[in-house]
Amino acid sequence: AAEATTGGGRIRRFRERRFERPGAALAAFRRGEVALLAHVPADQVAKLAETPDVSLGTYAQPTVHVLALDGRNPALRNRTLRRAISYAIDRAALLEEAIVRGPLRDGQSPADGVFARGGPLDAPGVKPLGHDPVLALALASLAKGEMKLDAIKLKLEFPDVPEVQAVVPRIVEALRAARIEVEPIAAPRSRLESELRTGRRFDLAYRIVRAEEPVLAAGSMILPGYDAPPSANALASSASPRILQLLLQLEKAVDWPGARGIAIQIDRELRDELPVIPLWQLNEHYA
Repeated sequence: AAEATTGGGRIRRFRERRFERPGAALAAFRRGEVALLAHVPADQVAKLAETPDVSLGTYAQPTVHVLALDGRNPALRNRTLRRAISYAIDRAALLEEAIVRGPLRDGQSPADGVFARGGPLDAPGVKPLGHDPVLALALASLAKGEMKLDAIKLKLEFPDVPEVQAVVPRIVEALRAARIEVEPIAAPRSRLESELRTGRRFDLAYRIVRAEEPVLAAGSMILPGYDAPPSANALASSASPRILQLLLQLEKAVDWPGARGIAIQIDRELRDELPVIPLWQLNEHYA
């Protein structure tokens, strides 16, 4: 959120204020203590749009919400387990019931990858990921047998963003129904993202990704530590050798048509390789 000091109709100064408690920025905005709210929770967009003296704006690029996976955990290198995690999550229901809390509007939809649907890198013909709790349970049991494990226990780190806090318990519940035990761990969004980008280890991490130039940012959208120093060994976090191969090819592309073609191929294969678990995409608003 930001306070603005004006004089003669011109903005002379902005002062940024960060609020540690989720929802505190929105409350301060409603009290008139701040003039600009950088992020409007998805379930508050309609209410603020009807509020007198409040104007809403939309960011140029939507955000895509994903579960990042760390392939340095041997269990997450198992494609059967990754498919089980994906099938356990009812994206459409969670988006509507826990995040938007109402009918879905334009720009709100389940995601099939890290690139925005309908954008220039969206592979044609790729359908959103399905939800099948029975198949998720069967795949998780099969994965345990493949890895000779009695139980699968993972940690899910997530940012303290209101929408995310509302939906993570539902994701944990869905995975536990598939006999995948998940411990949720909350952290400030900026700290979590900066730590992930250093290449440190994790199991699952809820990330909100957005890029003005997704071709250039594809690596870090899929692997949080993609640009970390080599000593972090972050490339080993890729749960899919095939997607890592395509990302390295993308780095070597010498022209836009070639880069775009590789990026679209990444989007097409990401749905089945699942180096990340796509969740949903949202148009982001400020007020």
